[in-house]
Amino acid sequence: MKKNPFDRSMFESQAGNKDTTFMLVLVGAFLLICILYLIRSYLRSRRGGLDPDDVGDQDLAVGHRGILSDVVTLVAGRHHTREVALGRLVEFDPPSVNCTIVRAGDGREVNEDAGRAVLFHLDGEMFVQDRSFFITMPDGIKAEDRALFTGEGEVMNLWFLHERLPYTVNSEVVERVRFPVEMVRNLDPKVGVGYRLIPLTTVTKRDKRQAIRFAHKPGRGALRVYPQILFDVTVQKTDFRFPARGSIPPRITSLKGFPYRASQGADETDFSAERVVNAFKDAIRMNHTEDRRVYVNKPYMDERTNRRTLIELGYTEVLGLSAQEAGRTVHIKKPAQSVMVRRNRRDPHCLNEGDFIVLDYASRSPLDGQNEYFELVCQVIKGGIENITVRPRRNIRQEANLPVEVLDFSVNGFRFENSREFMSYVFGEEGPPATVDRQKEILEGVGFVFTFYPRLRFTRDTEAYRPDLPLKFSILGKIVRSEVEKEEETGDAGHLKAFGVRFMYNPAEYSVDDFCRDRWVMIRPFKENPYFKEVHKSLNGLIAHLESQSRDFLESRHPPEHVVPEKEVVA
Repeated sequence: MKKNPFDRSMFESQAGNKDTTFMLVLVGAFLLICILYLIRSYLRSRRGGLDPDDVGDQDLAVGHRGILSDVVTLVAGRHHTREVALGRLVEFDPPSVNCTIVRAGDGREVNEDAGRAVLFHLDGEMFVQDRSFFITMPDGIKAEDRALFTGEGEVMNLWFLHERLPYTVNSEVVERVRFPVEMVRNLDPKVGVGYRLIPLTTVTKRDKRQAIRFAHKPGRGALRVYPQILFDVTVQKTDFRFPARGSIPPRITSLKGFPYRASQGADETDFSAERVVNAFKDAIRMNHTEDRRVYVNKPYMDERTNRRTLIELGYTEVLGLSAQEAGRTVHIKKPAQSVMVRRNRRDPHCLNEGDFIVLDYASRSPLDGQNEYFELVCQVIKGGIENITVRPRRNIRQEANLPVEVLDFSVNGFRFENSREFMSYVFGEEGPPATVDRQKEILEGVGFVFTFYPRLRFTRDTEAYRPDLPLKFSILGKIVRSEVEKEEETGDAGHLKAFGVRFMYNPAEYSVDDFCRDRWVMIRPFKENPYFKEVHKSLNGLIAHLESQSRDFLESRHPPEHVVPEKEVVA
C-alpha cells in the first residue's frame, strides 16, 4: 500500500496547533492574574480606614509591593512616576506643604488657595502606604468651601521649600481616611482623620523663572533691551525669614522693615504745611512740563472684608505752579477715575471732602539727572467738578531704601547685580561670612521688599502698548539663585556676582497709622503679580509691533523684482 505523503505533515500541523493553544492559554492566564492584581490593588485603595496590622508589616519608606508590581510598573508608566515622586518626598521630608486646588472633584478646572497642610509621620518617618502619602485638612478650607473640597478626586498643587528652594508636585486626593486609635499614638500630628494622596507628577524644582526674561541692562540678557519699559528698583530688608524646608505662611500679618538710610521727613514734630507745600512745588518744577504730575492713591476701608486697601486713582496734573506764594494748600486736577463717578459719593473711587490721599511723585535731580521719588500724605479740603484742593498732613517722605541695578526681569521674578553697598546693608558692621556658601544660605532666607518705579517711554506709534502702571509698586521677594564669580587664577569661588529673585508676596492691606503697606499675601502657584503680568502682555505686543514694522521697512527697501511674462510662440 502506497503511503500518503500528506499524513506526516498533517500530524505535525496538529501538534503545532496544540503548542500554540497551550501558549495562548498561558498568556491568557498571565493577563488574568495581572487584571485580578490590579482589581485587588484598586479595592484596597478604596478602603475607608487603615489596618494597623498591614502597616506594621510594611516598609514605611516605599510601601509594600506585590509580586507582579514590577510588571505592572512596566505596563503603566505612571506607577514609576509615582514611585519617583514618593522617593523624593521621603528624601526631602517636608513637615508641611502649601496647597492649591487646580481641579475640583467633579472635573472643573479651578485655581483656589487651600492654605497649608501637615504631612503625617509615623514613628518619625514620613507615612507612606500603597504608593500614597497622607496630609491633614488644609487650614484654608472653611465650612463654606466643603463643596470645593470634598476629599475625593481633587487635584492639588503642593508647594514647599527644601534647603530654601521651592519645589512643587501635583497630587490627587484619593479619599478621606480615619486612622485606628493604635496608630494615632505613633502619628505626628496626632490627628485621627486625614487624606490620602497619590502623586501625579514628579517633584520639580521651581527656582527658575518659567517665562520670557526681558533684558534690562545691555549685554546681560538673551533679548535686546527695550527702552520703552525700564525700572528703578530699591530694596529693603525685613525681619521676615523663610523656613529652610516645608511650607511658608499664606499671609504675613506683621512685617518690620529696616530702611537703608533714615528717611527725610520721618520726624513729624516739626511739621509745617507752608514749608511742605513750598518743597513739593519746587520738586515738581524740576521736571519737564509733561512730567509735572502726581499719582493719586486713596486709602479705603472695604466693609465687606473689613480690610483697608490702597485704591489707585491714576496720574493727575498739578496746578498753580507759576504762583510765587506757596501757601498751605495744593491744587490738582481730579483724577479721571474720580471724575467718572462724581455723582456716586459712595463709590470708593470718589474723592469727598475729608478723604485722605497719598500723592506719589518723582523729581529730576539737578546733579545727575536721575529721578528722586517722594510721597506726600494730604487731605481733601475742597472738592470741585474738575479740580480739588488738598492740604498736606505729614512731612514729605523720600525713598530711603538701597537702589539696585536690574539685569533682567520676567513675570515672576528678576535678577539684579550685587554690590558692596548691598552686602554691607544686609550683613551690617560685622560683614559677610567668610565662605560663599554661608553667604548664600543667609541671603536666601531673608525676605526683601523690592519697590519698582516704572520708567515708561512711548511714542505716538507705540502708545497703544503702554501698560497701565502706578508710579510705584512693591513686592516681597526671595533670593533663590546666587551667581558666583570664580577666581581666574585658582578657580575657587570668589564672590557673589548677581542674585535671582522670585516674587513671593503681594501687598494685601494698608495701614493709615503709618501710611504704609503692612500685610502681605502669598503669590500662589500659577498666579503672577498683576503689574508684571501687565508689563509682560505689553512687551509681547510691543515686540510683535516693532518686528512687523521692521519687516515692512525691509520689504519697502527691497521690492520683489518685476517678472515679465513670456510671450506665447505661435507656430
